[in-house]
Amino acid sequence: MSSLYERKSEYLLLCMPIKCSYFGSEDFCYCCPNSTRKEYCHLRSDECADHCHICKPNC
Repeated sequence: MSSLYERKSEYLLLCMPIKCSYFGSEDFCYCCPNSTRKEYCHLRSDECADHCHICKPNC
């Protein structure tokens, strides 16, 4: 018998748009919480989401 309420997994993915100059000119990039290194920043938000640490439920 199925429950009427099924709890779904929740998680937090932290990708923040910031001004950066890692990719040539000063422009927006999307960075994981630690934006001190180029490896943590990406040109597109979907790239950032693929590479950043996922917080389940805490970081």
